Amino acid sequence: MGDSKRIWNLDGTRNSYHSATGSFDRENESFKFGKQLKVCIASYRGDSVTLVFDSFKDDFQKATGIKVTSVRSEAKAGIVLSVNQTLAPEAYKLDVSPKQIRIEAARPAGFYYALQTLKQLISRHVMAGVAVGGRQEWSIPTVEIEDVPRFEWRALCWTRAGTFSEKMR
Repeated sequence: MGDSKRIWNLDGTRNSYHSATGSFDRENESFKFGKQLKVCIASYRGDSVTLVFDSFKDDFQKATGIKVTSVRSEAKAGIVLSVNQTLAPEAYKLDVSPKQIRIEAARPAGFYYALQTLKQLISRHVMAGVAVGGRQEWSIPTVEIEDVPRFEWRALCWTRAGTFSEKMR
């Protein structure tokens, strides 16, 4: 395992990041997407994990042109989403190796945050869901990320300075 670094912990969301090799420039240290991506999604009560993945899939297919299909076998999948009940409700583990991307979470919220991180690792075009013409090869660096929110709530700061209101009488 490469260097372990503590990063961006100002809001309590990112706990650790590990580079599998300590370097991102060598070709053999990345997961390369082919013309088709096979995904294995663990069963979860209801279809909420599938719905979360479908949102990612739509943006990914639109930006890359890579066809995404479901498979039942983890061994045949490029991306595996598996349930890990030992994790906190919004926590996730994202492990990108040259052969497979593995995401573990306890609940759909954890899968959502993991897929948002995956979008950021791939390309800004995937994050935005914008098609890119002419680009044929897509890859992401090999990493291991464990993300656990420090707090169970998300905050929103609303100030009167940024809103318009009528003059008080």
